[in-house]
Amino acid sequence: MASQKNDIQAVLNRYQLADSLNLSECVKTYPLKTLQRDQVLLKKALVSADPEMAPFLKKTLQRIKKAIQERNETGRALIKNLLQVPPEIFTLHQPLDKLLQHWNLLEDIQISYESDPETQKRLTQATVNLFEALNIKFQLDFFNGSPELIAFKYSEAQLQDYKSLLKRIFSIVDKTSDLYKIYRVILSNLQQGLILFRKKIKPIKKLHTLLEGVPEQILIHDIQQYPTKKLEDYKTLLKTTLEDLETLQIRNSYLEVFKEQCQTLLLRILIPLKVRKAYLVQAIRVLRLCDHIMLIDEKSIAKNLARTLINCRGLLRQTYGFFKKHPYHMDEAVDLEVIEKAEEKIVQSLKLRGGMIQAICRDLDGLSIHQLVQFPPAILKNTSDLLKETESILSEYIGLRMPVTQSVERVLELVQRNAEKVEKAFNLMKPHVPPSDLSKNSHLPLSSIYEIAKYPTKQLYKGRLAHLVFDSIAVLEQAVKDLPVPISLIKPLETRIEELEEYIHFLSQEYAEEEINQETEKEVLKMTEPRE
Repeated sequence: MASQKNDIQAVLNRYQLADSLNLSECVKTYPLKTLQRDQVLLKKALVSADPEMAPFLKKTLQRIKKAIQERNETGRALIKNLLQVPPEIFTLHQPLDKLLQHWNLLEDIQISYESDPETQKRLTQATVNLFEALNIKFQLDFFNGSPELIAFKYSEAQLQDYKSLLKRIFSIVDKTSDLYKIYRVILSNLQQGLILFRKKIKPIKKLHTLLEGVPEQILIHDIQQYPTKKLEDYKTLLKTTLEDLETLQIRNSYLEVFKEQCQTLLLRILIPLKVRKAYLVQAIRVLRLCDHIMLIDEKSIAKNLARTLINCRGLLRQTYGFFKKHPYHMDEAVDLEVIEKAEEKIVQSLKLRGGMIQAICRDLDGLSIHQLVQFPPAILKNTSDLLKETESILSEYIGLRMPVTQSVERVLELVQRNAEKVEKAFNLMKPHVPPSDLSKNSHLPLSSIYEIAKYPTKQLYKGRLAHLVFDSIAVLEQAVKDLPVPISLIKPLETRIEELEEYIHFLSQEYAEEEINQETEKEVLKMTEPRE
């Protein structure tokens, strides 16, 4: 009793979720024999059903009855059409899939006419005519069709259905007839097409499904889900497939669509691989830079251009942040502690350099131009370079961050005043010596290594080449090589302001402390003023 109740519930669930159109048209999913069996089962259940279950049973019975009626009506209309239209005409207006559906329908409705000899006879004749139409269609599509064209034109499910039907037809054809030889060729072409589909096309279809909708940034950064080795395997598969396609002599729309799909997928794979390689190079160069920094003392590092030190620190900080966020971006985790120590050393060097500039400015304030002329030319030139660089950094910062504090303005005024003083003294001493050029200071020890390690930041990758069709793999790969790397390490404007601000803090620390002391004194005076 419990088992019968479960069967009834299973039937109700199956038809409750089914679409009315599917019930009447999907012969394989809902065979007529199954519909009739379920109809009988529910009718018996309705006799003893409780009032709560009865409405559901009636509604499902109505749906099944309607599906059976529509199935039989469709079958009768098909039989009539097949008996009236010659097979060679009938096949002109019907694709192969539709003919296969007709064949399945005629097989399905045979159970309805087992007790009706006249209709059974008409059904048999209609089946013979449909067989002739299928015979014509199979010969047109597969006898002279290459396995490659068959593989590109049809899906695996279609090829499997055609193969199953052909095997049934092949088994009843006289082995001595010409038709047997024709079907032997057809079946061979179909079989080879199915093998080619499973070997070459199916893996590409699966890859397309796997990558469809996956954002580019996920492909770049999610190393655990999309390991580099796996992407390399995908790249090899796509390149091999495209190379095979280029050797084919056939040309049709199915092949071109598949080729475009392969090229699009290859492009999606090549870009993450290129970016990952760039990140790997970035890590190696930065670690090499860190090793060099750790071998030099802070005083030697402080002799480098301030801009070099600022940019170097920004590079280390950005690299640290990136690999901390994406620790598995390479086979082995990047040693972040080394980067931290190197950055701290750069910070100490910037402090030394800032203090040195403060000391120079104090000394210059106490010297006249005539006194400066007594210094060696090399010292004046180096001092002029140092002050001009400091002035350019302050000017850049003020241009980016307006308004600025009074202490920053005072430092800029001090640096400009002393830079002019040194420049006048230098010109008085040797008028023929040209003004200094900061770009010639690239001989300094750290700046040259920083230039090697510096990540390219000229252009951001703003688009993708997804819908372009390339003539060959070589053209496609060159297009990827020409793409600028999408660098997530490029610093925004706020980060640049912050970098400059930290160095300027070292320059203006004394003046900032004076301002704080002055403000504190004002507050104390206010608090100590006698109340009225």
